[in-house]
Amino acid sequence: MPDPRVLKLAKVLVHYSLELKSGQQLELRTSPLAEELALAVHAEALQAGAHVVIQNSMPGAEEIFYKY
Repeated sequence: MPDPRVLKLAKVLVHYSLELKSGQQLELRTSPLAEELALAVHAEALQAGAHVVIQNSMPGAEEIFYKY
């Protein structure tokens, strides 16, 4: 069960800060460090009717990208 403070923050982000409406798109770019918040925002945005795309960066992925 996620921390209730994280769930509350997700609601604030989706409904107050972003004012997401049904049919709008949201792109979440995050790292594994923010997984709990990203998942809470994802769920809240989906409940608001938004279309969500998540891009999750992994440690070491950038280094590999620039190496090759």
